[in-house]
Amino acid sequence: MDTRAEPPSLQAGQGVDWPPEARRRHPARFRTHLLRLALATGLPLVALAVGLTWWVAANERNAALRDLSRTTEALQSDLERELRITGVALDFLGTSPSLDQALAGEPGAPGAAPFWNRGRALIERTPSVLHSIALFDLQGRPRTNTLAAPDSAAPGFGQLRFPDAKFNKRFGSFGLKK
Repeated sequence: MDTRAEPPSLQAGQGVDWPPEARRRHPARFRTHLLRLALATGLPLVALAVGLTWWVAANERNAALRDLSRTTEALQSDLERELRITGVALDFLGTSPSLDQALAGEPGAPGAAPFWNRGRALIERTPSVLHSIALFDLQGRPRTNTLAAPDSAAPGFGQLRFPDAKFNKRFGSFGLKK
């Protein structure tokens, strides 16, 4: 039996319908309560997970950029140091009297031996920077190369190997006749 009091007009048994607001509502089903509970607890957790994932990804990206910047700076300073060493070495060889002797004689002549010896000594002092020194005259003829014996003919441009195929294609002959 309904415990609500009926309006006075209905107490006499008149057949008037209840207004829609006054009609009795059925309680929500268990599934609905369960769905509401799952949404109330799950959505904040999903939002938290998405936020934390974004935050961790941003931190990792920033850390990677910092590491990349440090590596770039280290490589730049190493390259500058090696270029300075190479410049000093080439200046040392370029001002030596043995250079004139090596260029004056024929390729593989005894005059190239002092330049070859100086070049080998320089390479032994700086093995991480210099690996070989090749000397060519203005016509592109090889004079000496520290990879070949001093009394043998030095390899020409066509026999030199460069690490990059594009470099070989572009600068392999250096515009000089072989």
